[in-house]
Amino acid sequence: MAKKRSIKMQPVEAKDEATATETPPAMEEVNVIGLATAIVEVPLGEVGEKEYLSNHVEARLTTNEQRVNWKRLCRGLQQQGATTKDGRAVQRPGQVVRWILERISESD
Repeated sequence: MAKKRSIKMQPVEAKDEATATETPPAMEEVNVIGLATAIVEVPLGEVGEKEYLSNHVEARLTTNEQRVNWKRLCRGLQQQGATTKDGRAVQRPGQVVRWILERISESD
């Protein structure tokens, strides 16, 4: 599980327009969840020219481990600001799958 850490953020000093003086910045504490990285090696088989290629994937996550790791993967991509090749932000489960499959294509 990712470790939580607190960081102090200091905004840019604000100027009071009425008196043209600078007001001291407020300190704000923000909780940040650190991102971990996972490297998974998977075998890639050959695909024949005339093979059926499915355009739909359906999966049921049957264990808590699978559900937790799926959520970690989704959140990590969202926090990183990942996008699919068509420029869409990775926000939904299907986009996570597309993002992964696009990375496999890039590694060929």
